[in-house]
Amino acid sequence: MSAESNEKAPAKSVDAVPAHPPLKLVPAPFAFGLALAWSGTVVAFIDFTNSHPRYPDDMIDEVIVWVLRALFVACPLVWIGYTAWHNRDGFRAWPTLRRVGGGVRIVLQPVYWILGCLIAILLSMPRYADYTLRAKMSEVVLAASGFKTPIVEWAAEKGTLTDSGTGLSVTPGGRVTAGLVSHDGLIVLYNSEFRMLITLIPEVRNDGRVRWICDGMLVQHVPAECRQGKTSHASRERGSANEDVQELLKRGAVWQSNVARAALSQGTLTSSAKTTIVRRDGLVDFALLDTNGRIALYSDRHGVFALLEPQLKSAQITWRCRVWPAKVAPPGCAPEP
Repeated sequence: MSAESNEKAPAKSVDAVPAHPPLKLVPAPFAFGLALAWSGTVVAFIDFTNSHPRYPDDMIDEVIVWVLRALFVACPLVWIGYTAWHNRDGFRAWPTLRRVGGGVRIVLQPVYWILGCLIAILLSMPRYADYTLRAKMSEVVLAASGFKTPIVEWAAEKGTLTDSGTGLSVTPGGRVTAGLVSHDGLIVLYNSEFRMLITLIPEVRNDGRVRWICDGMLVQHVPAECRQGKTSHASRERGSANEDVQELLKRGAVWQSNVARAALSQGTLTSSAKTTIVRRDGLVDFALLDTNGRIALYSDRHGVFALLEPQLKSAQITWRCRVWPAKVAPPGCAPEP
């Protein structure tokens, strides 16, 4: 009886199917698509936060932030959930995991996700560079904000911005290379490291409060509130920094002649000119003529900045000329080291 039983019993095979199914891999298209969606969410979130450096106050902006955050968390959760459902029978077979292709196939499973992460990193690198540069230029904006308080206090007391910048001067330091504060409270700061300019223009509202207009160049590398439109930077390939210097000084020469004539006739530089602001006029993206004859000019095409400051001595007008970057400054206009 026992012999017959043994003969009828099926032979055991080493390749027999295990009692519990092994774990299954997530299909490659689904895995790669989900990883790519996650990387796109990362890039979109970085782009949005770069264009909104402060926490958004608008409800639509808040909705966008929360949607991106939800997608950022949802993609990994979908991955985990689908994997669990796809292996709902195989989770009882964890002890057999070491027998699934020697574990090699399981090790290969995260490759899709890692690939998606690498794509996110590669796509984010230029945007992260913009973000870090924008953070550095925020220091210049912060330095400019330090001049706001005395100007606002003057406007609140006098009811006007005239002479609100009297006695205020820009001391180079940190990210600030040069600049000036006009007699009417306009703030101009230049950074030679990135060849970028920040201006804060005050306006007195009907209620007596001061409104500040921030204008920064290069546009994509300044905080969102300082982006006021396109500049000459788009035509950078067509010229050189030396040409920009010549154009700026040529524009400034007209103002210099008018200031000299008025100062010599009055015997003083005070009120020798009317405050004049020029913005985005050809290669001159910003120009300021102060009431005491000081002139600031900037071209965003190659980031050239020029300061022309008059001095009246013995009925003669002399000009202190400074141009940045120093390597393109013409004779007599090189800034102090």
